[in-house]
Formats: sequence, C-alpha cells, structure tokens
Amino acid sequence: MIMVGAILVTPAGVVPELTLVRFATLSSICRKLTTPGLEGDHESQGNRLLRRLVERADRPFTLEIITGVLMAAQLCGRGLDCNVRAIIAVVELSNDRQNYPVRVFRDPFDYDLTNADEVSRLVDHLIQTSGEAQYDGLGHRRLKHDSLI
Repeated sequence: MIMVGAILVTPAGVVPELTLVRFATLSSICRKLTTPGLEGDHESQGNRLLRRLVERADRPFTLEIITGVLMAAQLCGRGLDCNVRAIIAVVELSNDRQNYPVRVFRDPFDYDLTNADEVSRLVDHLIQTSGEAQYDGLGHRRLKHDSLI
C-alpha cells in the first residue's frame, strides 16, 4: 500500500487529505492518464487541479487528489517504483506560482500519517526542504509565497 495525497495549507490551518492506495490501483490510474490523446503538460495540469481542490469550500474527492498528485509529480510517464511508500504534495492557496512540491518517499518511510503530530513533522520536513516557514497571527503554520519552488 502507498500513501497518496495532499497536505492542504489553508487559512484555517493544515488539512491532510491522505489515503492508502494499492500499487495496482495507482498503476491503473497511471495507465489511464498516459493513454493516447491525454499527453501534454501533466505537471501544470496536476498543479491546476490541486489548486482548484484547495480553493473549494467542500471536501475534495479522493480520486481527484490522487490524480492531481500523480500528474504534478509526473510519475506516470516514468513508471511507478515498487519501493515507493508515499507520494505527497503540499498545496498552499496563496502560492502564486501554482507549483507545489511533490515528494516521493521510498522505503524506509517513518511517518505515521494517521497521527496529527506526525503530519506536522512531515510538513516541517517538506517545508525545510522547500524553503522557510512562518506562523500567522493565529498560530497557524504558513508558508512564504517564495517557499515552494
């Protein structure tokens, strides 16, 4: 099983939208995304989809998140590695570049993403590797506009 999803950074705080997916299911989604006629700039399409998901008022659909993350990571064209344990994007509404870091984690993956503290630890790790973090006046973790490249 592979943890796939996005950590949405909203004005209300950090919202993890993560789900466990079978390797065969991800491979099937990738095959559908790379069928003739669907070629193109998957990275920008995935980033646009992730941006729309964070802007929505209602909860995003799991398949939309998985599709957006796979496209933004450009994993489908290269084939999935069976050692992959997690594929996670950090999506921030105020990021003007619409380019979100997507990290692919292979064995060993030592985060328990069912635990809020572990999700915070992962966000800290992703922010440290992508840029600096800051806190807003409400104590919520915020990313600088230039922190996600």
